[in-house]
Amino acid sequence: MALQAAFELSKRIESEAAADRTEFGSADAVWRYFRPTLGTADHEETHALLMDNRLRLVKSVRLSSGGLTETAVDVRCILREALLNNATALTLIHNHPSGNPRPSRDDDQITQKLKRACETMRIYLVDHVIVTDAQYFSYSEEGKL
Repeated sequence: MALQAAFELSKRIESEAAADRTEFGSADAVWRYFRPTLGTADHEETHALLMDNRLRLVKSVRLSSGGLTETAVDVRCILREALLNNATALTLIHNHPSGNPRPSRDDDQITQKLKRACETMRIYLVDHVIVTDAQYFSYSEEGKL
């Protein structure tokens, strides 16, 4: 029980330290922000970081929570949140509970749909980051945006 409590305390400390960072210009910053919660989750979740022109956080939004291997993502809901919060930039984030950060074909498709929709609405899609406990995959860093 003491060991479990120590791990939980460590997660909380890391989460609070990450919350102090308000700029999300790198995939590593995004991963560090979401790793304490999404990295250890046993189900998939999708979130969006809504930001201003300087990539400072306006709002973090949980878009969906799903099963072990997938969760629903609606591009319209993402853009609605961005528009309602006057965000000019956004990063899409989801986790892979399996621990494998490589994107699926569905991940690739939703990224391209979101990119086209963001271009239409003049919102900058900064990245799509897939989070696991030990590592991440960044569409931007891999040149897939």
